[in-house]
Amino acid sequence: MLEEIVLPARWEVLLDNCQKEESVVSLQAHITTNIALCPDCCFTSGRVHSRYVRHPADLPLAGHLVRIHLNVRRFFCDNIGCARRTFAEQVPALLERKARRNTRQYLFLKEQAFALGGEPGSRFIMD
Repeated sequence: MLEEIVLPARWEVLLDNCQKEESVVSLQAHITTNIALCPDCCFTSGRVHSRYVRHPADLPLAGHLVRIHLNVRRFFCDNIGCARRTFAEQVPALLERKARRNTRQYLFLKEQAFALGGEPGSRFIMD
């Protein structure tokens, strides 16, 4: 249930561990695909360069803060004609490229900005 709410791209992302410490839920996950596409030349690669962890912000869940630790791999681009040597795998359904917020939080903040923008937003701040 928790995995379906926080990690909507469950066919690409696998939840490895879930821990609850007081008011924080920590989720550790990794991307399950074996190959990735270079964003410049769309050449597929399966040769891993390195790994790192992304920590995108997420919305609270049932009054608990949610911390996501997403293990991401960097791949070599083996296309000789491509200027990019390495690239990171992406999961657009969960997290956009270079984003610090996951898609769920981004869409929520976007809706709030439109709802409270302009005159209604100024009244909301003054009250």
